[in-house]
Amino acid sequence: MKSLEYLHALLTQRATTPPAALPTLLWLALRTLEHPELAPYLADPLLPYKGEFLSLDSQQRALLRAFQQLPSEPPWQGMLWGALYRPAEQKAIACRVAVAALPKTMGLGWASPEAILPVSADVAQSASIALTEALRLIEQVGLPPPRPAQLVYAIENAGSAAGDSLGLPLFLATLSALTEQPLRANWGATGALGEGALRSVGWIEAKAAALSAQGLKLLSPEGVATLAEAAARALHEGAVFTQAPAAVVYPLVPEPTFLAADAELPDLLGARAGIEAFEQTVCAALERHGGFLYRRQAGVEEGIRAAFATPEAACAAAIAVQQALVRRQWPTNTEPLLARIGLFRGGAERVNQGYFGQAPGQAVRLMQAA
Repeated sequence: MKSLEYLHALLTQRATTPPAALPTLLWLALRTLEHPELAPYLADPLLPYKGEFLSLDSQQRALLRAFQQLPSEPPWQGMLWGALYRPAEQKAIACRVAVAALPKTMGLGWASPEAILPVSADVAQSASIALTEALRLIEQVGLPPPRPAQLVYAIENAGSAAGDSLGLPLFLATLSALTEQPLRANWGATGALGEGALRSVGWIEAKAAALSAQGLKLLSPEGVATLAEAAARALHEGAVFTQAPAAVVYPLVPEPTFLAADAELPDLLGARAGIEAFEQTVCAALERHGGFLYRRQAGVEEGIRAAFATPEAACAAAIAVQQALVRRQWPTNTEPLLARIGLFRGGAERVNQGYFGQAPGQAVRLMQAA
């Protein structure tokens, strides 16, 4: 049963998780025990599963005790409050939204987040968009890309609730889980996710009142213009998401270290989306490590080129490129790509915001031979 797999993974992760993420793991484990397929085994502890007794009732009591013994005050990593409107009841409710990143056991890259309890198609789509937007923002601000994981999530009392108003809390919880940054305790959120943007949702006043009853302020598209601004308010170290990356300048040394990179077997790549994703990821990693980019044309002749002040910085950037490519979420129907990279140190002439000479040319030849 999938729910038992989730429960085992969450309890295994508990031993190594940081303190700020422990409440989220325990809460998700408790929600897993609410899955309909486990109900018979909770009701009858002597009911065997594959010849074994699961003892879910005792596990539930132990998890409840552990959760109740936690400090009552957040900050907690990967969990915050959202708000839902229930048309049938004509009222809004506050609900916890929690996301955890579990180690992947198979495959490269990212898979769609999986709900621990059944959710509507709208909520599942919001969770997938939340992952895409969180990874996009992490890359935009130059933070190290997180290692691919299997995200699992649960929403308190969501049931079959439709609509996309949980997009913003799912995004913030996902971003918190991926960056291991706790969320501030005084915010709840509601809002829908678009392509890199926030969209307004209905019943804002009712949702604000539901969150206010929990002692929370409302974070919504009416109060923040961008996902970066929402992250800056909600996360403890969120200011990093609204800071512009430092400008990269020419390395002021007589002999820079030149790096050339391109995708492996670019002539066999089918979709332009794969090349664009590759180029974006490589360039972001090079600039994060102080590289001066003077050519950005992946899959075309000499590929991507950068210059560094030191060999150490260039080598660190080359490693970061491969790590970022392994960890990124690739577009649909696109195979993950790795890079061929060449490095060479030497003098060169600066020409038209770039470099010309034997050293950068040798880096290209080494890349092509890799």
